[in-house]
Amino acid sequence: MKLVLLSGGAGVGKRTVGESLSKLTDFPLIHNHLTRNIVKLLLGEYDKSNARTFDLLLFTLRKEIILAALNNDNLGLIMTHANHEKVGYDYYLWLRSLCSRLGIEFVVINLVCSEEKRQKRFLSKERLKLDKPADTTIFDRINSEWGLPKVIEDDSVNLLTVDTNRMAASLTADAIFVHIL
Repeated sequence: MKLVLLSGGAGVGKRTVGESLSKLTDFPLIHNHLTRNIVKLLLGEYDKSNARTFDLLLFTLRKEIILAALNNDNLGLIMTHANHEKVGYDYYLWLRSLCSRLGIEFVVINLVCSEEKRQKRFLSKERLKLDKPADTTIFDRINSEWGLPKVIEDDSVNLLTVDTNRMAASLTADAIFVHIL
């Protein structure tokens, strides 16, 4: 099985690219908000008082999704991940280790774009339809609390960085598809 991790900051296009890539590969897409929203229903908003329990439940839920895909003979799975200077890297390391232990091919795709473009996308009507946060105060809070988006650099995995500034999601997915073949 192959696990494709689309990593990048809020508004970079993880879900949009993931949907296009899912159509090309027939791999199911598990967007990070999907699992976060389930945990949020149970524990409320993520904060310092529930961070440990929130992360544990989130990691466990995602692990079970990966195991279900593996046990169901799926050829692959696409997951999205927000990686920033202050948060996200521990999850990436955990996921890399899990894939190694389970014999899953792990492919990391860094999606990057300018701060201006991310903010414009962050405020889009499409984002609101997807029940994702979409106002400048949340965008600014994410950047101040989590830090700016951070590109994963790791020579031990199959890694590709794609700039989504001027490339449509379908073309980005095409480039990723060629890379992961």
